[in-house]
Amino acid sequence: MYPRTLLTSALCLFALSLLSQTPAYPKVFRLQLTLKDSSTYTGRILEAEEDQFLFYGRNIRRRFNVARQNILRIDTLGPWRPFLDGFHNVATPANGFNLRQGDVYYKNYWVTLNTLHVGLTDRFSMGVGVDIISSLFVNEPTPTMLFMPKYTFPIRDRWQAGVGAIWLRLPDFDGFISHQFYYFALSYGDAYSNISAGLNYTIVEGTFIPDPVFTFAAKKRLSSAVGLEMEYYMGAPLEGLGALLGVQFIGRRLDFSISVPLAAGDNGFFLSPVPLLGLGVKFAGRR
Repeated sequence: MYPRTLLTSALCLFALSLLSQTPAYPKVFRLQLTLKDSSTYTGRILEAEEDQFLFYGRNIRRRFNVARQNILRIDTLGPWRPFLDGFHNVATPANGFNLRQGDVYYKNYWVTLNTLHVGLTDRFSMGVGVDIISSLFVNEPTPTMLFMPKYTFPIRDRWQAGVGAIWLRLPDFDGFISHQFYYFALSYGDAYSNISAGLNYTIVEGTFIPDPVFTFAAKKRLSSAVGLEMEYYMGAPLEGLGALLGVQFIGRRLDFSISVPLAAGDNGFFLSPVPLLGLGVKFAGRR
């Protein structure tokens, strides 16, 4: 149990140290705000709420509140675009943040795994995915398929909650959906620097697994272009714990992430020599 305890402590300290720093967002982003009455303001977003922004207008040298429904568009004047970063952890969507209506996010892992998430409303999104290589080593040629509904809602101040599922269709298993994962997650922070904790239950081929899997995740935006992220899993079904520690490079439409997989259990500690590589493409809906 010593490796497991050591890794757990290290990951918790790492996540807390990320959150304790002063968030870089949003002061590093210079924006142009265009309202439906054709007025424009150059500046930055100081606070973002569900129905309005607190905006500092550099051209008028004052701050003011503006309702989202009165905004025609928001353009980023700098080289980096700051949207869509928070709704997804390193590898799973188990947190309290979501896409806004009309947002689309495509993510590719290791070339073979492809996922696509769409914001159907400001609180509900749906993701689908397919993995090709998993079907090459089994008798059944059907690829692995994923379905990922997610609903989020605010609680108070900087607290958000999310409930969702990951439904898997795996080759060589009975039924169209062979594995089901259901989660509840609580997040603190904003979409750019946050900590999330989750409770997950599993159903395998119709059999409910009563032992939960606990997840812990953190994101920290260091600058307009670079962020740190981690995701950690522990529970009896895993017979130990696993974690992903990584760095994300954020661009206007693309983002690239590289993460190191770790695992620990009764048999000791394991560090994967092969990193998890991810490439994302972002498309924004209304703002």
